[in-house]
Amino acid sequence: MFKHIRFFFRRYMVLIMLSIVVLFILNLYLGYAVAVHPVTGNLKESPGAIIEKVSGGLLKSESGTPELSEEGKTLLAESGAWAILIDNATSNIIWSDHAPPEIPSHFTPTDIAGFSRYYLKDYPAFTWENPNGLLVLGFPKDSYMRLGDKYYSIPVLQKTITQALPLMLALNLLVIMVIYIISGTLMMRPVKNIVAGLEALSRDRPVKLKEKGAFSELFASINQTSAILSEKNEALKKKDSARANWIAGVSHDIRTPLSIILGYAEGLKTRDDTETRQAGETISHQTLRIRSLVNDLNLASKLEYEMQPLCLESIDVMECLRQVISDTLNNGLPEQYTIDFVYSDGCGGCLVKGDDRLFERALVNLIQNSIRHNPDGCDILVKLEKRGEKLELLISDNGIGAGPEKLEQIRNATHYIQNEQENAVQNHGLGLFIVKKVVGVMAGKITFESQKNKYFSVKIVLPVLLTAQEKDANLPREE
Repeated sequence: MFKHIRFFFRRYMVLIMLSIVVLFILNLYLGYAVAVHPVTGNLKESPGAIIEKVSGGLLKSESGTPELSEEGKTLLAESGAWAILIDNATSNIIWSDHAPPEIPSHFTPTDIAGFSRYYLKDYPAFTWENPNGLLVLGFPKDSYMRLGDKYYSIPVLQKTITQALPLMLALNLLVIMVIYIISGTLMMRPVKNIVAGLEALSRDRPVKLKEKGAFSELFASINQTSAILSEKNEALKKKDSARANWIAGVSHDIRTPLSIILGYAEGLKTRDDTETRQAGETISHQTLRIRSLVNDLNLASKLEYEMQPLCLESIDVMECLRQVISDTLNNGLPEQYTIDFVYSDGCGGCLVKGDDRLFERALVNLIQNSIRHNPDGCDILVKLEKRGEKLELLISDNGIGAGPEKLEQIRNATHYIQNEQENAVQNHGLGLFIVKKVVGVMAGKITFESQKNKYFSVKIVLPVLLTAQEKDANLPREE
């Protein structure tokens, strides 16, 4: 593992060094491009061309003294230059045009050698061999920069540098971005594969990465982990299937002895002896309770392992609620309990998609949950509201409620909810588990809210398909 990380960072450092080298070469090339191309500024011609033309127009007059032509004078005036002619024999100035006063009248060979390549009294000077002597052409101070045989207009050079710096900076940034994109693509590709593989493992999906490159051993480890997890998942599925089948088998086998016990209990309930009749009623009640628990266990197991056959159809929620509440009241609701059914306008005829039998079972479980957990009685409220394209069903009671820890258990429970009090009745919790599974099948959402000794409420939100009237309107009409 550490070998791959070291290799990864070595490659990263190589890319950084490559970036530095590329930028250095680029900047060196741009600097060289500026250095080898002399710039003349505002002059139409280079100083070399000007001095050549001036030299051509500098001839001896009839009196034997050098004289500059009108064209040469115009050229000097336009370029802002001055000129002197140095005698080859005496090194004295024998002719000048607008020469500055600080220019000496005599020069030594050393002076001539110096200003021939650089400056004369801080004036950029250019020389040309004339038949009458050495012609020197000077320009204003700070107008040109001389570097040997190269010359540059200082104002233009300053402008060029000012414009070149942003350009060079932009090119540097562009090169950095290109190198970053290329290096990022090359270096992040294996990292993306690793992240994708780990994400697939977290979602319980098989992973098969190509085992090549610097991280080939790591890819192989991820593939091996995926294979191991797949094998374990298959084994768990087989165990879950066997568990569900075992529960279904036990549930089926226990129904026969329960039916026999229930038959004898019904016989005892018809005896004249009061004690025997009460014993029969107790046996009958507990037998029915055991059968209900067995049915709940079987149904919860099938729902959890997706083995329960579903018959999805349109369900009229209002009618289903009325039927469940009516059956609860008709089956003999003790007087310490009351049930109020409240609904808003627009709820009538609203249809949702689900299994009608399972939905009724869920509603019964919720109402019975309020009755079972409040032996001293409570008021049960069933409220139905339509909000946009959703139906909100609220079933609540004002009984003993549940504390924060118990409420958290209910929200996260998958099977059993143990009561923390040792002497209290241990409730199996399958009723609410079944409700959550049924609501999930119907693409709905369920939330639990409670406060100790005040209330317990369950809210179910279901998507509305259409109303019964809309469904009838969509049916084909007979001609």
